[in-house]
Amino acid sequence: MIYKTLNIEEDIIAQGFTPGSYDIIVASNVLHATQSIEKSLKNTRRLLKPGGYLVLLEITNNGPMRLGFDEGGLPGWWAGKEEGRILAPTITPPQWNEALLNSGFAGIDTMTPDHDTVVLPVSIMAAQAVDNKVEFLRDPFSSPNTIPKIKDLILVGGTTARVAGEHVPSLEALRLS
Repeated sequence: MIYKTLNIEEDIIAQGFTPGSYDIIVASNVLHATQSIEKSLKNTRRLLKPGGYLVLLEITNNGPMRLGFDEGGLPGWWAGKEEGRILAPTITPPQWNEALLNSGFAGIDTMTPDHDTVVLPVSIMAAQAVDNKVEFLRDPFSSPNTIPKIKDLILVGGTTARVAGEHVPSLEALRLS
């Protein structure tokens, strides 16, 4: 584990961080408090290796007014006003998903359920950093004509229509060596 100050809104290299060198990043209630969530997510993605994970804990329900009363005096609460986040800097899970997709992630892979958002207005989300190879490994049958060069890969399918249908390439087409 590395404990070091990072301003996620600034260039990571200038701060002494090496791009693509982290397997997992845990961000707890910090990414919303930036001027641009997508810029911050892109910098976060630069830190992660392809296939690495970002685990977020963020406020995702702006409904409870108590949050604005408690946090409204902090400068970070108003950081997103230029992006249209004028009443609160936080965004909803669908907005997080879109921002992640626009920033080199596969979107939200998993998220805690919203049982009672008044009591617990936060969500824990996980998102995988992707590139062409990771996207292929996540869904190998999505585009069989663009199979990357991966030595000694064996694909095991199932019996669902998605993997057993006619769109599945022949075994010969999947030979990767």
